[in-house]
Amino acid sequence: MGHGSAELTPAAINAYRRARPDVPVEPLQLDFTEHVSALVEHHVDIAFVRPAPDDERITCDSMITEQRIVAVSQASPLADAHSTGLRIQDIASLPFFRAPRHTPHVFAEHLYFGREAHRRSTDFAVTPQEVLTHVVTGRAAGSGLKSFARYYAWPGAVFVPVLRRPVGQHPPRHPHRRHQFRGQNLPRPGRSPGPRMAPFLTSEQK
Repeated sequence: MGHGSAELTPAAINAYRRARPDVPVEPLQLDFTEHVSALVEHHVDIAFVRPAPDDERITCDSMITEQRIVAVSQASPLADAHSTGLRIQDIASLPFFRAPRHTPHVFAEHLYFGREAHRRSTDFAVTPQEVLTHVVTGRAAGSGLKSFARYYAWPGAVFVPVLRRPVGQHPPRHPHRRHQFRGQNLPRPGRSPGPRMAPFLTSEQK
């Protein structure tokens, strides 16, 4: 299970199962490119995704807020800041992994802190596991939420907090929002009431 809205993802699913034991629930995994398409194409009924999909066919509820982090190799000079944190300008030149062209625009902006993290690795990734493979081999950096470190504690990967801007500075469009969202598509007529859930990534930070 992806880390979704942190510990709220499994808690929400289990609470629904207890409340509606007669309704089957099928958890599914999404990759980074499917946050919108899985909902609008009715592959899933509910998705825990980040950030809020920019699509009028999807309704979203904010669930939780978390601090943003970057994932770097333990050999990186920035790894020593794991206990103090870094500013956006400190991480802007990291070689962040590449997301495919068909990745939803709002998610790509989230990954790269708006347009501030401008450098890209040559390596692509569409799952957290692929991201961390590139991180621990020193080929790329990744970004995520604080709960990511709890769910994906890989040897060789170090998670560094991203510090918020000083008061009075204007942030870019939405580079570090930290809201988590649950996306829900409008029901399709004739569908079984049993939801298919995608307990994957959800969030943004401000």
